[in-house]
Amino acid sequence: FIRELVLELKQNVSEQVILEQKRFYEEYILTEVRGGKTEEEVIASLSEPRLLAKSIIDAAEAGGDHVARSTPFRYAEMQEDPVSFLSVP
Repeated sequence: FIRELVLELKQNVSEQVILEQKRFYEEYILTEVRGGKTEEEVIASLSEPRLLAKSIIDAAEAGGDHVARSTPFRYAEMQEDPVSFLSVP
């Protein structure tokens, strides 16, 4: 799960965001496992890494992450509706 998430985030957000998210999900999974769940159960309860990555990228962009401003996700949105995309602050 974490490997897939990191791959989805690479080249889409800064290394700092990647490390923060990697650390967060590693700690979350570990905490849940310590609480009695299996790693598989915890991972099954999470979103697909690609969908989760899109949310992280969107949040990073909104937070001013310099790398997130030029992601493939953002490029695809611009292609779909360039007027709305360009009017977003």
